[in-house]
Amino acid sequence: EYDLTGAILCFPASWTLAQKIGRPMTGIHQPVEIYDEALATRVHRLLSAIRPEQPLWRMNFFTYDDYMLHHPRVEGDWRRQPTGKSYVRCERQTLLRLPQTGAVLFAIHTIVVDANQISPDDYAALREAMH
Repeated sequence: EYDLTGAILCFPASWTLAQKIGRPMTGIHQPVEIYDEALATRVHRLLSAIRPEQPLWRMNFFTYDDYMLHHPRVEGDWRRQPTGKSYVRCERQTLLRLPQTGAVLFAIHTIVVDANQISPDDYAALREAMH
């Protein structure tokens, strides 16, 4: 299983580095309800297949009620759901295997957009994808 052995964290999305560093993937994702054994197996297989010449890209979406990028939250603390004004936090994630060490680099580029700037159809599709 892959462990988080090093990191620079600028803009956490409801987590803290202190609670994740040194933990395996299953420990990192313990608070995520859908991260069960079957999903953990698929993630491990996916990470194992990454080659230095072929990075992996993925997207992640969350909703918040403010535009701040910095959202640290201690594991187990409740995250309030957006009420009123809503912002979509989009993470473009890149995973790349380093050729000399074989370690997997995980980078996240985060943007936050006012939900009102997204067309109703696109926003509905995002909300559907998040549930």
